[in-house]
Amino acid sequence: MVTARRVQLHRTPALLSGRILFPWARASAVLARPAELIPEGPDELTAQCGFLAGSRRRP
Repeated sequence: MVTARRVQLHRTPALLSGRILFPWARASAVLARPAELIPEGPDELTAQCGFLAGSRRRP
């Protein structure tokens, strides 16, 4: 059981995030571009990838 928690917040000049969805058929092209950009990005850059099942239980 957690009875207390301490959190330290830090100011940031900007915080950007969002979600972009693409059809499964474009997965190869969509994933290739971030793979090119991420190595040259700043240390603060975070990128995540995920897959969602469609209405017919297909990605």
